[in-house]
Amino acid sequence: FPSKGGGDPAIPINAIGAKSSREKPASECEYNPMLLLCTVPKAHKGPVWCSAFSSDQEYIATGGQDGSVALWRVAPSREEAGNTDRNEELDWDGRPFGKNDGGGDSDSDNECIGRPSKDGGNPGSVEAPGQPMTLGGTGHPMGSEIRFLSTSPCIRYSDHTSDCVDLSWSDTGFLLSASLDKTVRLYHPSRSNCLRTFMHADLVTSVSFHPTDDALFLSGGFDKTLRIWSIPNEKVTAWARSPTTITAARFIPPEGNMVAAGLLAGQVYFYDTEGLRYYTQIAAKNRRG
Repeated sequence: FPSKGGGDPAIPINAIGAKSSREKPASECEYNPMLLLCTVPKAHKGPVWCSAFSSDQEYIATGGQDGSVALWRVAPSREEAGNTDRNEELDWDGRPFGKNDGGGDSDSDNECIGRPSKDGGNPGSVEAPGQPMTLGGTGHPMGSEIRFLSTSPCIRYSDHTSDCVDLSWSDTGFLLSASLDKTVRLYHPSRSNCLRTFMHADLVTSVSFHPTDDALFLSGGFDKTLRIWSIPNEKVTAWARSPTTITAARFIPPEGNMVAAGLLAGQVYFYDTEGLRYYTQIAAKNRRG
């Protein structure tokens, strides 16, 4: 960091201390200090439970206790913000997303995929936080002028009737949300409506797109059942029972040939993706058990 008067480096006032997971002093952590660039006040009504960047880093999705799923544009001032290549993507019925078929307001949809503002300026920005977290720094804030997110979500989905607790993006720009209302829902930034709803027997805690085949996704939750779904067919293609509640479930990249499921009791179960055949398990408990 730049120093004041050529003396010791001054820590920016918006710096946040970071701890290393390795056994070494915090001062030697390569990420220490981190910088708080911006905050979004009242992004949701209540706690935010999950967030996820799209694979192209153009959006960040957030979900929370209010059940809504909000999409925010990342770096809205960049020149690429006007790129609307996603209009050529197809939905699961083979229709071009770029053609409005009554599935929502077209102006809202285009704004979400990156239409520049009418005045030619930034379509949205988040001001530097008025009360940033500090590390006792005395230096000038760094990076606070960066326009990282749009000031408001480009679209907000309010289909869930309970908490949204997990999100997953596909490489082709689709978004899945898992909710305590016992559903998984499918969205795309170019549509203002929910594209698919997948019902479950109990609360859904986790959802994950297959890393190489976005027609498949994985879900798990309170019914102790791990499922692989086919989106075009809207049905389960494979399932496996676990001994207790599934708190997290993911395909293992890069090929997605294995599945990992974290359980409430502290175990992690591994399965072959083909048929969800049990492979092995490990205990992931901390020192306190």
